Amino acid sequence: MFSQFNQEKIDYFTKKCSLLTDAEIKASSYLFSNNYGTYSNSKDNPNESKRNAQIILGVHYYENLRNRNDAYVAFAMCDDNIVGQAFYVIEDTNEGKLTWVIQLVVHKKYRRHGIAKKLLFSIWGFSNDCAWGLATTNPLTIKTLETATMREVNLETMRKNIDKIKRIAQKVSFIKVNDIQIDKEKSVVFSNFYVAHDDIPAFIKKYGKKNWKFGFELQEGYEWLAFTFKSQDIKSISKKDLDKLFEHSEKCLVDAYSRMRMPEQNWTRHAVNEIDFIEKYIPSKETKIIDIGCGIGRHSLELLNRGYTNILAYDFSERNINFAKASIPDDKNIFFKQDVRFLKGAKADFAICLYDVIGSFPKESENLRIIKSLYKNLTKNGKAVISVMNMELTRNIAKEKNVYDVYKNPKRLFKLKASSTMQSTGDVFNPEYFVIDTQTDLVFRKEMFTNDGYLDSEYIIRDKRYTLEEISKKLEKCGFKIVESRFVQAGHWEVPLKNTDLKAKEILLVVQKV
Repeated sequence: MFSQFNQEKIDYFTKKCSLLTDAEIKASSYLFSNNYGTYSNSKDNPNESKRNAQIILGVHYYENLRNRNDAYVAFAMCDDNIVGQAFYVIEDTNEGKLTWVIQLVVHKKYRRHGIAKKLLFSIWGFSNDCAWGLATTNPLTIKTLETATMREVNLETMRKNIDKIKRIAQKVSFIKVNDIQIDKEKSVVFSNFYVAHDDIPAFIKKYGKKNWKFGFELQEGYEWLAFTFKSQDIKSISKKDLDKLFEHSEKCLVDAYSRMRMPEQNWTRHAVNEIDFIEKYIPSKETKIIDIGCGIGRHSLELLNRGYTNILAYDFSERNINFAKASIPDDKNIFFKQDVRFLKGAKADFAICLYDVIGSFPKESENLRIIKSLYKNLTKNGKAVISVMNMELTRNIAKEKNVYDVYKNPKRLFKLKASSTMQSTGDVFNPEYFVIDTQTDLVFRKEMFTNDGYLDSEYIIRDKRYTLEEISKKLEKCGFKIVESRFVQAGHWEVPLKNTDLKAKEILLVVQKV
């Protein structure tokens, strides 16, 4: 049974249609047939028996999609039930991917909660793609297309790119290329799909009548055709809208860190050497240790292997915690899901807070909360080993064109190359993929996450990096004494480096609570 809506209970993932199970096909057919809507009651609907009837789509439709290698689906799940689905097809070209959403439906009980928008953003939100579009009778879906791609649907641009539209249209079973009509006043296609038009006036009003460019009448059996293209100028973005976009990405921070393939990334393979360095500061095997922002638990697991018996490790990513838990027996669990900004009662004599936990939030007040939490959860004279990303190196390697006021020129940010750096390599020091905002001193990147079973996504990631002077002052202001500090390379902490050495991506500090 479908439960009461709870955003936290909604899980999203994507997959190729060729991997659909029989159960998913049956569930997709059920969701569509019970929630999509009704056929038109107009006399222009040639099939009298279907007028005003519920639109049904049988399993054979989805079975046909399963036989294709160019078809995909994004699912929204709640309690193992599909509550939202977006099917789409992709055509690869030398210029990039062409994407057409061929079906979108959300369960009636789960509407007006942003599920459809999240599904569509996962399909259209990739800046490396070439063109994005669909046929629809819902003007608000066109508005979502424009929002997701940051471009306006322009009929003249569509006419100039008709070859691209026709190329992807050949993959859409209910579209005939010759039925596409694009002129100065409209863009429609005959789909032979006689869906009810009752809500169209209300949807156009919500879209904004002044900006609606497709005409106010839609013939029966037709749908509006809307596409945007990478070649178009990015539309003007207000500071308010920019902040909303950044806030959305910040909310996705847990998701972004959870989807890093940490075991595959070189910088995560040095726990043994790094614990060799840390161990000389730990008083004894019985010392109570806390691991703040433990990730997949690699340092805590190495400490366990060396006989340390009193360890507690925390991370805000449930996926990371579950990964770490899998390495130890259930009765010896030391890993806990916890936002370390609000950690209480974990008094310890020693702490580690490594690899950019401090600096992961764009708001410096939130990074300061981590430092204060670290301080509160240490006993007097307790020590901690901390690392943060090196801003001095970042500035030194940054390209001149990638240092500017992001708010004054947001279009430049959106033209920045997107990469799968976080997901695949973790090398966030590649100057091809970051910009430094001169007003906030934040480092911006565009990160893609794909083909990992979860919803395909592209986020704008902002992180805070530090100079040695800056992080030292913050730690001292919170009550720490700096015992030692150095610029280091992952896995080689015993070798101090110069601040602008290309290997010196981290600043390592040993501090003591006084």
